[in-house]
Amino acid sequence: MNLTPRIALYRGTGAVGWLIQKQTRSVYSHAALLVPGTTDRVLESREFKGVQLTTLTEHDRRFIDWFAIPEMTPEEYDVAFNFGMQQLGMKYDYWSVARFLTKTSARENNKWFCSELVHKTIAAGGVRLLSRLPSAEVSPGMLSYSPLLMQVSPP
Repeated sequence: MNLTPRIALYRGTGAVGWLIQKQTRSVYSHAALLVPGTTDRVLESREFKGVQLTTLTEHDRRFIDWFAIPEMTPEEYDVAFNFGMQQLGMKYDYWSVARFLTKTSARENNKWFCSELVHKTIAAGGVRLLSRLPSAEVSPGMLSYSPLLMQVSPP
């Protein structure tokens, strides 16, 4: 069983996290992808910063649940992660996040919010975590419902 591809789902700790959790009816407020070959680096999209590579802090680690994608091969994850790396520097998708508040349809627009980036990146490797949903409509909590994910211990 392959446990290398990892998704980090964060349980919110601040006001913004609480709002996301409340609006999406989930314990999760943020999503990121583990950088292959590391235990403390993630690819993520954050408000005011966009898509970036970040080193996890001990504080972060206390509020993360980790999920593996057992069906995804390391080669597929490499393809996926290369897509994600091509998104570095792209802007944060405020309009699609607003969609969670207004309940209107979202569309892809070359900007990313966290779970949209995770979902689309994994799909670029050939694995559709939620096959019926476009990436622009996937909240952090929805990712946890994918039947392709398995909760695992921290890397």
